[in-house]
Amino acid sequence: MTFFIIITVVWSLINFYLGVRYGGRLRLFGNNRVAVYALLSFLALLLPLTFYAQKVGADHTGYLSWITFTWAGFALTLFPLLLAIDALTATGLPIYSRFQRWRAVGKNFDPDRRVFLLNGVDAGVLVTSGFLGGYGTYLARSGPKAVNVSIPIENLSRDLEGFSFAQITDTHIGKTIRRNYIENIVSMVNGFNADVICVTGDIADGYVRDHAGDVEPFSSLRSNYGAYFVTGNHEYYWDCQAWLVEMQRQNMRALMNEHVVINKGGANLCLAGVTDYSAGNHLPSHESAPEKALKGAPESDVTVMMAHQPRSAPAVAMTKCDLMISGHTHGGQFFPWNYIVPGFHPVPTGFSEYRGMKVYVSRGSGYWGPPMRTGVTPEVTLLTLTRKAA
Repeated sequence: MTFFIIITVVWSLINFYLGVRYGGRLRLFGNNRVAVYALLSFLALLLPLTFYAQKVGADHTGYLSWITFTWAGFALTLFPLLLAIDALTATGLPIYSRFQRWRAVGKNFDPDRRVFLLNGVDAGVLVTSGFLGGYGTYLARSGPKAVNVSIPIENLSRDLEGFSFAQITDTHIGKTIRRNYIENIVSMVNGFNADVICVTGDIADGYVRDHAGDVEPFSSLRSNYGAYFVTGNHEYYWDCQAWLVEMQRQNMRALMNEHVVINKGGANLCLAGVTDYSAGNHLPSHESAPEKALKGAPESDVTVMMAHQPRSAPAVAMTKCDLMISGHTHGGQFFPWNYIVPGFHPVPTGFSEYRGMKVYVSRGSGYWGPPMRTGVTPEVTLLTLTRKAA
């Protein structure tokens, strides 16, 4: 509940800012600020209304979700661009400051021209945000792309060379991502012929009762050594225990601070999984514990940890894992957040190293909230172990 309250408050402040911005400065609406504020107040209220409708299982919430989150994507593109313009204005960097200086020194100053320029910039940002929103929706609804990534491991056993993990993460099944989207993902993953399938959380935004049919295609996933699942933060918003049961019904084994050992030839691979980084805040018994996940694990040639959030990296690195597989960030999902969100995590999107541990952070297979992807294509990933000489 706290999460939704915070989201609603922040969302309301963003809409208030847009009201002040366009109700006051942009003359495209004339001086009728009341109409602007009324419209934005209505749009702001759609978000908590949508959340409430989903919680109580109201009918026909699909249309409401599309309207709400389409507006959210547009507003969340527009808001930071306007904020950046206002910040530059305050520092005297943009061209409007030239007119302010002309006025101060008594030179010829045409206020109508200044208003025209201000309106032009603000209208341009409005149109740009609309274009980015439309293009981003097209990219998001086109579905994920297959991404192949090689993971070099020093002195990798010959028996594990070419061992592969298909990663699915952050599908966020809900009112705008349904069964057909998941069927496409399953088809792509089955085409990989992977050794292991790793599902790293945030399967859905809704209750099992509403989306059991949408997740059913997951039961058709095929791999050589099984499919495994770890919880993301969103599982805890929608009855995590029910989703754990559902994932088991879909032939996925949940690794709740646990591990399994996979034998291939003469080599052992330890695959572990931790609950979400924030799980303990929702269910104390689900506190994320990388050390516990590997307790009793035998000596293995390679140790891999599934952890939904990149924030788990510092604790996982202390366990001497060779590879951590994560999601959560969506790579920022759309412009300009794709340049902002990664800065709040200890490791970047994609492949990197953290304190000697290999890390892969997926951009996500779906999207959350706004049905948009600009600059950050959704993905289904095949991670393949390769031998790297010491």
